[in-house]
Amino acid sequence: MGIGAGLLFLPWFIHTFAGKITLIFATQLTTQPEAVSTGTQQYNAIGDLFSYLPATLWFLFPLSIIWGLWRREKGVALISLWWFLILLAANPQWLHLPGEGALSNFAVFIAAYIPVSVLVGYMLGQVTSYKSQGTNEHKSLALALLVFVLIAGVWGARQRLSDLQVMPHVLVTRPDIRAAEWIQENTPQDARFLVDSFFAYDDTVIVGSDGGWWLPLLARRQTTLPPLNYDSERGPRPDYVHWINALTTEIENKGFAHPDVLALLGARSITYVYMGQRQGRVNYGGPYVLEPEQLLASPNFRLVYHQDRVWVFEIIDLSHK
Repeated sequence: MGIGAGLLFLPWFIHTFAGKITLIFATQLTTQPEAVSTGTQQYNAIGDLFSYLPATLWFLFPLSIIWGLWRREKGVALISLWWFLILLAANPQWLHLPGEGALSNFAVFIAAYIPVSVLVGYMLGQVTSYKSQGTNEHKSLALALLVFVLIAGVWGARQRLSDLQVMPHVLVTRPDIRAAEWIQENTPQDARFLVDSFFAYDDTVIVGSDGGWWLPLLARRQTTLPPLNYDSERGPRPDYVHWINALTTEIENKGFAHPDVLALLGARSITYVYMGQRQGRVNYGGPYVLEPEQLLASPNFRLVYHQDRVWVFEIIDLSHK
């Protein structure tokens, strides 16, 4: 299975050498703990354990390990050692080793249900049969445990429904989809759109904050915001990351109606401005967003689409400003 998975992954692995992914990974593996940035340390923080699993399971997890080791179960020892080594791989700084950030604690703990479910399930199964194997007492206890698990599963499933926080984080809404259809039908194929963005990940990259980020897929039009991995892939120019970030920096510092920003938009052949239904506020509470009132008051922008809270402006006469 390992060899088969490796062969399937091999073509994609070869492609990683064309970008910066392997270089970033090598840098992470060789960076000493004291040289790791504060941003990486904060990103790699374990956080609230109870956001991954309920307190009851975290309480039963070490008990199940102790129970299995006391009964000399090799499977329990193997799974426990496997998960402990993965935890160390995400936190090599505990042993004063380099490599923090190469594997995140979030990736480890979001998968903690795998060892927890196996080991806790093993312990509960063993408890029901301990010293009562084959007796009516064992059958009654096993049946009671089965009923309890089924009831707890139904109750837990209903509880999980409340964990889905869609609206605070959704980028694309139905009005954005309708606007994308209009854009496809009413704008040139080479149109380029200025969309809402903000700096993230320790101010290293810009990310989208409304449906404008999805216009390349929804409307087949280019925007000022590439996919998030643009900082780790090979771009169309050597300074691509700096070139992309520079526009958002200029807009945040000077405002998008400033002559320097207008000249920069013209130099980059940006011909439209898109403001999505979420108004640039998805995962962002900072001071800067594109505001339709300012564009309506500027002679450099002409309103061409407005439905619900989606606005599309055409940028005009930039060559004469």
